[in-house]
Amino acid sequence: SKRVILNGYSQGGAMSLDVGLQSSRPLGLVISQRGILMKSTLEAHTKALRDKSGVKQKVLLTAGGLDDVYPAEVQISCKDRLRELYHEMQEEA
Repeated sequence: SKRVILNGYSQGGAMSLDVGLQSSRPLGLVISQRGILMKSTLEAHTKALRDKSGVKQKVLLTAGGLDDVYPAEVQISCKDRLRELYHEMQEEA
């Protein structure tokens, strides 16, 4: 599973985070391009980590500086929430 990369754009990025963060096995990378971290995904992942049934994933979030749908501030908020859970994070803006 460490050779698997999940990638999605916009709604697909939200789905990439949802599926990737719910995986019970470490993946190679979870990429969200202009996607958002849904509250339900964050809550489920936080619970899984607490229960030791979840794993920390490598996550790449991207955002466009001129994006008016998912502005960079949204990605920064997602990054901060994931960083609190001790994920390895890369940030592109």
